[in-house]
Amino acid sequence: MVSQCGLVHCAGMSLPCCPPLIDVPADSALWRHARIRSSTRGLLRRLRIGAELDRDDLVRRVGEAAGLPIELEPTVLPAPGFFGMTLRDREGYVIFFQRETTLRHQTHHIVHELAHILCGTVESVENEKTDGGAHRRGDYATRDERDAEVVASIILSWATVAAEVASTPQSSPTRHRLAAALEDSVAWT
Repeated sequence: MVSQCGLVHCAGMSLPCCPPLIDVPADSALWRHARIRSSTRGLLRRLRIGAELDRDDLVRRVGEAAGLPIELEPTVLPAPGFFGMTLRDREGYVIFFQRETTLRHQTHHIVHELAHILCGTVESVENEKTDGGAHRRGDYATRDERDAEVVASIILSWATVAAEVASTPQSSPTRHRLAAALEDSVAWT
């Protein structure tokens, strides 16, 4: 629960709110998702996230940008239900994610939870919904879930496209420089 003074009441403690790290305009803003996409790409440029998306490196860099460490905790979560959730206390964030699924699925849900941190929409411990409905992929019932999914999709799409461009071997230094220039134009534009 966020108070008017900007504190999150978390397990009986008052914690300073973590502001969004990207621009998340009001619901009524023109071109809302375009602005979220542009802001996300800008942040990822500033974080120097390249074609080789390393999950742990991404987690570390987002934690540094947020000013709090982020810990990943693989957990067996009940099915059907949610696949990830993020909690915050004075020490930092903990992202719980489904251990009993594929690595690709785990990565998607970790990035989705990172997106909540980037958007500034991490619930307090006492308000976190654990009934299975709030964090299921494809459940866009709330604005916060839709925004997190947009941001996660941007990050994961970039990683896929950029890795394909970067992985093309080049036979000469000139071709290598040209490929690098093309890779830059694909990145966070």
